[in-house]
Formats: sequence, structure tokens, C-alpha cells
Amino acid sequence: MTSIKMMVSSRRFLSLILVLLCVVIASRVAGEEKPESLVNSRRRPAHRLKQCAWSNINYYGANGIIKECEFTKRSDKTALRVLWNGNLRVRSRSVPNSCFRWYFTFNGNECKDPVPIDSAVSSTSDENRHRVTSIEGLCYGIPSGRVNVEFRQSGCPGVKPGGEAYTGWNSASRIIVEEILTSY
Repeated sequence: MTSIKMMVSSRRFLSLILVLLCVVIASRVAGEEKPESLVNSRRRPAHRLKQCAWSNINYYGANGIIKECEFTKRSDKTALRVLWNGNLRVRSRSVPNSCFRWYFTFNGNECKDPVPIDSAVSSTSDENRHRVTSIEGLCYGIPSGRVNVEFRQSGCPGVKPGGEAYTGWNSASRIIVEEILTSY
């Protein structure tokens, strides 16, 4: 009987040792350094997001700024991710081929790091088809501070001007701007 009590007692002792060991390991893991993005998350979020949205903007023009979205960038070390979502259309009318380009600028300048954020749409017909389109990309190297994100339209380089372009007909359109940390 005594040996049984000793076995039960030693099993309880081993169980207690295992529990204490787990507590010690867990407390050491919990005390490890957190990544900087988590440590500073109360002062500066890892990323920020803004949406500018419009209904029925109905932009009809050959060149220019269609819409703008002002954003305050907090760090020189982050990238801006931009997105346009809305409908576009190109119509040739009386020319054999027409081409228009939609693109983003930041305080009036196109992205240079790594490349411009744009899309070109061409047409060889007089059809009036409006298509939902998303144009998005990341731009590095934009300094912190106020950034005016502009969504623009122009003719395509190297293509004879002609036809017509239309943006945001009879529907919602939006620009989304996101400041994100990258490993770039």
C-alpha cells in the first residue's frame, strides 16, 4: 500500500513539475521582443487607409484630372497603394483607332518607383460600352506629409488623338489610398 501511495505521490509531483515548466516556458516566450510594428502600433499604425467615393461623376474629356483624394502620409519608409474602381469607356467615333490612358499622379507627378500606375484602353468601333475597371499599384519613395492623389486621363502616347473617353457613367467610382509598411 505504501508503494502505491508513493507512486501516486511521485506522479503528482511529476505533473506539478511539468506544469511549472510549461509556465516558465510560456512566460519567457511572452517576454520576447515584439516586432517594431506591434510595439509602435498605439502611436503609429502599421498602415492607414482612406477611401474617396463619388456617384455618377460622368467625366467626359480628353485630358485632365478626373478626381483627387488628399491623403496624409506619416512615414518616408512606407509605400502608397492606390486603387481606382469605376467604369471607363473609349469610343472611336469617326477615327479608325482611339486610345486613352488612365493613370495616377502624386502631387502632380507620376510614380517613378517602380513604374507608373496606369492602364490604356483602345477601341476600333463606335460601340458605347462602359466597363468596370480597377487600376491599382504600389508606389515607393513618396515623402511623408500631405499627398494629393490624382486620377487622370489623357491620350495614349504615340497614338493619333481622336475618339472619346468617358469615366464614371451612372455608377459609383472610388479611389482607395493605403499607406503600408513593406520589406522593400
